[in-house]
Amino acid sequence: MSSGYSNFGDFIAKKREERRITLREMARRLDVSAPFLSDVEKDRRNPFDSDRLEKIAGILELNKQERELMYDLAGKRRNTVAPDLPEYIMGILRIRPESNDIIRHRVRADGSVPCRLFAAVK
Repeated sequence: MSSGYSNFGDFIAKKREERRITLREMARRLDVSAPFLSDVEKDRRNPFDSDRLEKIAGILELNKQERELMYDLAGKRRNTVAPDLPEYIMGILRIRPESNDIIRHRVRADGSVPCRLFAAVK
């Protein structure tokens, strides 16, 4: 991921600074303490939950590409899937319930879900 940002915290800090929002103001809007937000920005704490990530996206007026990058960086920091993908996956399964068996089998078989699998079940 060549995004120009070293991690989730770096992304949030730089976007916040681009929008000329102080750390204290951002923390107030997120209903967290300034020291807590500072720790997140310095990569000393994990990224926020999905609700706060959505709030961050709104405060920072992130476009679709920036929002997706934020989610990708949050997932990478947590060493898990990007927080917006489970909802996407569940949406596919609601549309095509038979896909559940295919996805479950692939994930358990080799621990990965190729993009072409999701393209096939849309």
